[in-house]
Amino acid sequence: MNFIKRLAIYIVILLLAFSMYQDLFKEANMPRLQDDEMQQIGSFYVIKKQVAPGENVLSIVEKVNKQEEIEIDIKQIMLDFKIANPSVNPYQLTPGKYYFFPVYSDEVP
Repeated sequence: MNFIKRLAIYIVILLLAFSMYQDLFKEANMPRLQDDEMQQIGSFYVIKKQVAPGENVLSIVEKVNKQEEIEIDIKQIMLDFKIANPSVNPYQLTPGKYYFFPVYSDEVP
């Protein structure tokens, strides 16, 4: 019986430690934004958007910057996306999840 109590305590401690690790390190660099709220990250702004099926980084960046006639290099867009979403592969977005997309505008607050 003593063994079961110790085992249960060790499991609870491990789960608590794992939970704390997830909270502290997995999303520590991710800004907490509401939908369509912008925030500056480094030298550019990002906006939080949910990905719909069939969308990719470039199509969403085009939608976000639809009024702008700014030509940005695709490599720069992908680099900025990776900076805003460090643990995400930009070529494998999951529909329904939220990501941060770069905004290129002179009129950003």
